[in-house]
Amino acid sequence: MPNYDINRITQMEQLFSSLRQRISRILTDLENDRLPLADLLGQRKTLQPDIDRLAAYYSSDAWIADFEADEAGLLPKDMPRGVLSEDGVNDLLDSFNELEHSSDEVHPIAPMYGPVPWLLDKHIQDADNIIFDFGGVLMKHNEHGCVEAFNTLIGEGSTKWLLGLGIEDTLNEDYFRQYPWKDKPLQYLYERGEITTEEFLMHILKYCPDGTAEQQIIDAWNTMHAGVPDIMWLKIRFLRMKGFRTFLFSNTNELHWQHTLSLYKEKIETCFDDVFLSFKIGLCKPDYSAFETVDKNIGADPNRTFFIDDSEENRIAAIQAVKWWTAESIDEFRRVYNI
Repeated sequence: MPNYDINRITQMEQLFSSLRQRISRILTDLENDRLPLADLLGQRKTLQPDIDRLAAYYSSDAWIADFEADEAGLLPKDMPRGVLSEDGVNDLLDSFNELEHSSDEVHPIAPMYGPVPWLLDKHIQDADNIIFDFGGVLMKHNEHGCVEAFNTLIGEGSTKWLLGLGIEDTLNEDYFRQYPWKDKPLQYLYERGEITTEEFLMHILKYCPDGTAEQQIIDAWNTMHAGVPDIMWLKIRFLRMKGFRTFLFSNTNELHWQHTLSLYKEKIETCFDDVFLSFKIGLCKPDYSAFETVDKNIGADPNRTFFIDDSEENRIAAIQAVKWWTAESIDEFRRVYNI
């Protein structure tokens, strides 16, 4: 854990105050029709680097060290410290999200941080436990990049007939008959832990040009991961500071998880009470057994458990199998509970 740093706090406080003022000014101009909506995308782009810089600080151990120093009374009493407020970042992000929603009216784009609609009634008990999906909720998917990487490596359309990527219903048995391995796509078998990494790579190598190295396949496979924005770790950290137990429940495979740990091992260890991975438990969402296994292991009250997943099929299965409450995004959860 790093030591607290007054100079760092001062710099981050200046950045925090500057962002608040700039966002407030833009929102005021929008409300008073002084800023055309068509110009808003450009305004958001100018803010993004500073938003990312502040988010990186908030999701780091440096922020925790500075926050704990403030709590211990080690900082000068007259020192501005809004950047160390637990709610300060949430208020700032809410303001930034307002810009995001306004710009979507002009040019619909996939929002970087949410939001998406709820499926269920919002009048429910306060949750104690939150279970997160990984890809699509915390991590950005880059399926297009992965498809292109394998098209270059093996040939056009290879990801559909070999891996099962790009298929809307990967559980369609009629489609499985087209696959060369056990009548099922490798991705499905690999994520269930039914084949090893060695078998996965060996089978793909059969279809690659002579001289293709295993590392080329691994690199192509890992292009699926487009990274986790620092802001996501921050949001989970704040939920934990509010007293929530947090868990990760993901359909994934050994190679992708090794890649994830190489980037985020420390953050995963500090952000989750436990992690449940399909290839380790031998079960994939939306199988009811997968939800029942996780539910049994966390020992939580379903009425006080939230499951956040971008797949409607998975959310419906969670409701039917273990009666968890469900949502598509962290932002919607925060807004409902005013967190």
